[in-house]
Amino acid sequence: MTRTAFSQALKSVPGLEKATQRQASAGQIEVIATYRGSDPLDQAVATALSSNPQFASLDSAVDGTVITLCMNGCSKKAVH
Repeated sequence: MTRTAFSQALKSVPGLEKATQRQASAGQIEVIATYRGSDPLDQAVATALSSNPQFASLDSAVDGTVITLCMNGCSKKAVH
């Protein structure tokens, strides 16, 4: 259900186009997308997910063009 909620939230992010899941595992989903919105992408996704209590402790880390969204806070190890 978490993956489904995440996928549905991505569809509601203004400016996010062509979101395609590249791979997924039990604890991770990798999505490639084109973003043309005005807000930073990690903030736009967090806003879209904010109404869902599953994502209440969502955090993000940005490294170039890679954005990592962490369900329970991002540790320094999560950023490569």
